[in-house]
Amino acid sequence: MKTRMAHAPTPGHYAHVASAARTDSVVLDEYNGLPTLLVLEIDEVPVLAWMIHGAGGEYQLWLYIPLTGEELSDLYASDLTMLAEWVTRLAGRDSFVGLAADSVLILTTPWLVPEGEAGDLLGAALDAVARELKRSLASDLPEKTGRELRRVPLGHRPLADVC
Repeated sequence: MKTRMAHAPTPGHYAHVASAARTDSVVLDEYNGLPTLLVLEIDEVPVLAWMIHGAGGEYQLWLYIPLTGEELSDLYASDLTMLAEWVTRLAGRDSFVGLAADSVLILTTPWLVPEGEAGDLLGAALDAVARELKRSLASDLPEKTGRELRRVPLGHRPLADVC
């Protein structure tokens, strides 16, 4: 079974939908009625979609990790309160990290699941988003888009202060 997604999560889609190539989804957890943990089917590949940060906030950070059939079965049998530990077993996996504003993706970037401890996942994902935001701001973006991206908080400071 392949574990690469031919279609990346796409800005403009709801984060829990991710791509027009999504054909199915199973919600595993939600916060105030919004999905925060799902298995999506994109390009006939099961994809773990996990809001790793930001539930209830203006900005959300999402991980999109393609899985094998065996990993999907293992995920369903796992204790989801230990999800970060489970994900670290997939170190080196080609994935995506996405940033959403009010549940709509505004940025996505390829990402490798990092090696290390479960507590390192959020920092690694934030670092990937910060690099992509900085790269995007250095390109020719429309002025309004640049203003919006500069407001995105990274840690406790907006990106404009980090750059």
